[in-house]
Amino acid sequence: MHPPEATPLARIAREVTPNCPAAAISACVMAGGALAHVWLVGGTMTGEHTVQVYYEDTDFSGLVYHANYLKFFERAREHLLGRERLVELWDVQEIGFVVYRASMNFREGAKFGDILQIRTTVTLQSAYRACFHQSAWREGGERALVDAEIDLVCVDRSERLVALPDVVRRLITESPAGS
Repeated sequence: MHPPEATPLARIAREVTPNCPAAAISACVMAGGALAHVWLVGGTMTGEHTVQVYYEDTDFSGLVYHANYLKFFERAREHLLGRERLVELWDVQEIGFVVYRASMNFREGAKFGDILQIRTTVTLQSAYRACFHQSAWREGGERALVDAEIDLVCVDRSERLVALPDVVRRLITESPAGS
């Protein structure tokens, strides 16, 4: 068994988020000051991010407006991948993520004041596409309120399709028990 700071996930997470404490690196990622819990299970990256529902997130019925779940899922993906890494990918490597496909199922609406857990599982579909399986759960809830599958691809500054960067593929697929 490797100490947490010696696992492949720790090395990648340290590169992505150098301020995360070494003792917790295999269980958390710090991104822009917010904590996102991250796990690797069988070569699939999984994480959880907390979102508070504000009044501005709701529509006239008092429930979260449907499009705002896309914002919640986007924030969870940003925290999972790491803000610093995403900025560096764009500024240095000139690579950015775009949504290729999104599919959502709505079961129940979240309300003003709810605390939601956004659960994310990422699978690598090809060298060019990652699928983010995301769901919004009310804190302490027994089932997902909303489920989504969001496929992301990368493009360069000319909006041409490019392969997912190596660091992103490693984050998604490398197992902490690997080396």
